[in-house]
Amino acid sequence: MLIHFIVAGGLLFHRMAAAKISRMQFDSGLLKVVTDEPELIADIQSRMEDNFERIVHGLQVGVASGILARELTPLGPSFRALGMVLPKEIRDLGGHGGEIVAAAKRLGHWFSDDPLETVATRLRVEF
Repeated sequence: MLIHFIVAGGLLFHRMAAAKISRMQFDSGLLKVVTDEPELIADIQSRMEDNFERIVHGLQVGVASGILARELTPLGPSFRALGMVLPKEIRDLGGHGGEIVAAAKRLGHWFSDDPLETVATRLRVEF
């Protein structure tokens, strides 16, 4: 769902949060991030709001490049990955870009495990 991307953007556009999440295990879960390092979600609400335009532009690029497909659902726009493997140029990003890709994979996995209400409660965000 679009809202998942907005929430993820609040974490991915924060260098410390992206770095921490990228190093975590897939089975760790979102709750572990919040309990281990609660400062990573401090001010996440404003980071989501401040980065909204970048997040939407990123989704547009993903759809235009064929990495994502946009689908309309009763709850609003949704996006799904086309294919299981990202292009090599994205997979092989180093530095902060690579951390963002790794963190995004983990967030996608974690978000699929919990209802949106649970994610919002754990991160202390409102829509």
